[in-house]
Amino acid sequence: AQFTRVNEIMTDGFQKALQLNTEAMQQYAQLSANHAQDVWGISDFDSMQNYLSRQAELMNQIGTRVTADVQAYVALGESVSDNLQSAFKESITALSG
Repeated sequence: AQFTRVNEIMTDGFQKALQLNTEAMQQYAQLSANHAQDVWGISDFDSMQNYLSRQAELMNQIGTRVTADVQAYVALGESVSDNLQSAFKESITALSG
C-alpha cells in the first residue's frame, strides 16, 4: 500500500510537470507570435525604431517568464521530493513494525 502512494506521488508530479510545460509552451508561443507581428509591422524608419524599442520590453517579458518557470519547477521538485521522503519513511516504519 505504501508503494502505491509512491507511485501516486510520482504520477502526480509528472502530471504537474506536464501541465507546467504546456503552459510555458503556450506563453512562449504567444510571445513569439507577438514578436512576429511586430516584425511584419515594420514598414519605415519610425516603425523600425518602435520595433527596436519594444525589444527591451520583450526581453524583460521573456526573462520574467523564464524566472517564473524555473521557480515553479523548483517548487514542484521540492514538493515531490518532500512527499516521496515522507512516503518512504512511512514504508520503512510499516515494514519495521
